[in-house]
Amino acid sequence: MNRHVLGKGTFPGDAVDLADVISSQTQINGLLREIETLEAEVIHWKKLCQCSTQGPNTIDAETLWKLKSHIRDLEQRRMREMDEHQLEVAVLQNIHRQKLADLTDQHRKQLLDYEQVDRLSKEEIGKLTQIIQQKDLEIQGLSSEISAASRCQNGHVEQLQRQLQECALKSKQVLVVLKEKTRENSKLKRDYHRMIDRLAAREADLQRMQEENQKLSTRLESSGQEVFRETIRNLSHIIREKDLEVDALSQKCQTLLTILQTPSTEPRKEKQAILQNVLQAQELRIPAKSEELLSLQEKLRGQLSENELLRQALTSLKERMADFEMDVCRLKEENAKIVETSREKDEEGRRCDRRLADLKLELAEWMEKADALEGKLKSLQGRLHQTNADLEVKEDQLQEFKKQNEVQQEILEDTQKKLMTLVSKAEGMVDKTLLR
Repeated sequence: MNRHVLGKGTFPGDAVDLADVISSQTQINGLLREIETLEAEVIHWKKLCQCSTQGPNTIDAETLWKLKSHIRDLEQRRMREMDEHQLEVAVLQNIHRQKLADLTDQHRKQLLDYEQVDRLSKEEIGKLTQIIQQKDLEIQGLSSEISAASRCQNGHVEQLQRQLQECALKSKQVLVVLKEKTRENSKLKRDYHRMIDRLAAREADLQRMQEENQKLSTRLESSGQEVFRETIRNLSHIIREKDLEVDALSQKCQTLLTILQTPSTEPRKEKQAILQNVLQAQELRIPAKSEELLSLQEKLRGQLSENELLRQALTSLKERMADFEMDVCRLKEENAKIVETSREKDEEGRRCDRRLADLKLELAEWMEKADALEGKLKSLQGRLHQTNADLEVKEDQLQEFKKQNEVQQEILEDTQKKLMTLVSKAEGMVDKTLLR
């Protein structure tokens, strides 16, 4: 990743400076290799010379001179190349020092820029941290508000549910009571109408019985007493007639006894026959009169018993009239009570209707409050979601900024390491070259 970043040229001018340093280092390495090659050849020829001087005279003077000439040429060439190489090394060292100075200045500036960016990043991170803390506090506040609102809403909802249940229970109870009262009212109305009908029937019976009583009273006062009196007069007249007849018969009997007791010139047999005929006729008339008297007495007793029955019927009618009057009074009292109860039931039904309407209005108000609380809760939840989303965005930005900061820190450390490595290598090469 660091190589990729360096290849991309994270710092301005890094690719060009590093290419120059690498090119100079390549040239230095090439010159060092050539110097080593020349030194190896010189050493080789020196060894050959030493071998030729120490060994038998296998090599002639010309060859030896050629070798010495070649060695001198090689040494001169080596000296020239050494001089040229030293000049080139000096130039390259100067260039390298200048490049290193430039790179050091550039990297120092980049470090200053990076420190400034880092400081700004830290300030921005601090600001973001403060913003995040502030958002956390806001989220905590919103969470507490939402929790309080949720608890409050839960309390309100539970209270509303309890009140709704109570209202529903009360409504059911009121409806049950209202239905019961309606049934009772209907029953009372039916009873009232039945009582009215019974009262009308009793009043009609009372009127009829009063009319009958009046008729009976009139009959008793008019015809009954007259008939009774007429019957008594007739019976008295008949009794007087019978008494007169009895008196007459007694007188006749007395006369006949007198006649019988007195002497007469007529023959006794004829008198006795006449007397017996008269007596027989009287005896025949007496049973008939007795039967007629008994019939009249029976008729009188019948009239008396009928009169007694009429009196009893009149007394019974009076008692029934009194009972009817008491029943009518009782029915009127019951009717008044029923009317009062019906009025109270109607008033109670109207109160129940008003109470039911009030409960419906109260229920509607509580439902509106519940809807308002639910809307407020949804608004708070929306604000909480928005705050959470903003916080997540800020956290993502902070993480991305931290990653970028870490990458820049790694790049800076890698660049510093490479720079120190290059500096140490260059100084080592210069030291080696100078030592040689």
